[in-house]
Amino acid sequence: SLLRHILRTEGLSSIYKGVGPPLVSLSIVNTLSFTSYSYFRQNHFRGTDGWDYRNALSGMMGAPLFGIVTTPENFLKTQMQLDNVQSKREELMESKSQQSISQTNQTLQKEYPTKQPSGRFTNSFHCAKTLASTHGATVLYTGHAINTIREAAFVGTHFFCYEGYKSEFRKLLLQFGNGLGRNVNNAKSKSNLESSSSITSLAIPMAGGCAGATAWAFTFPLDCVRAGVQGQFIPPH
Repeated sequence: SLLRHILRTEGLSSIYKGVGPPLVSLSIVNTLSFTSYSYFRQNHFRGTDGWDYRNALSGMMGAPLFGIVTTPENFLKTQMQLDNVQSKREELMESKSQQSISQTNQTLQKEYPTKQPSGRFTNSFHCAKTLASTHGATVLYTGHAINTIREAAFVGTHFFCYEGYKSEFRKLLLQFGNGLGRNVNNAKSKSNLESSSSITSLAIPMAGGCAGATAWAFTFPLDCVRAGVQGQFIPPH
């Protein structure tokens, strides 16, 4: 119902508000995270396959750098997504001196389905330019501390679970392949089923998907706090 309401009142483009900064920052962070993880795992922590806490530490080492990139991105995305809501909230606060809260709510409920909400910002660049020009560039790093903590928790959990899940899936797939191979009267087929490279290539995407889901579940409360901090109303003047 919320999706239908947004599409009806704001249009299809509204569900892609703030999509620009994430596309840029995530491309950078995803590249840096795997590079950083590989470097620290091989050269400093000597992490091993499986459930090794050193893999988590290796992933977390890049979090301070990731935070520098993702804090402005998350801030702009959150500000853009809440732009219309904040504008309506500001209008509501200004109207309190003229009418009661109940009357205001009735008026908004009548007008909102047919009236196109007007936001403060036209796009992410305009949002960044407007807020930075009035509050300074540091406003883009609102919530930097909680966002960096969230990044550290996410990448640490992700790589710890990734190596663990990969090892577990590899064992399961190998057992399945061996069991199937014993029932097949074909040595070549059995050899292919037991191939380490094919087993690993299948285990990698399975482990990656499960690790990502686990990391998001673990860090979701931190992301809620981050959104609350970065989503606070910041007047453009």
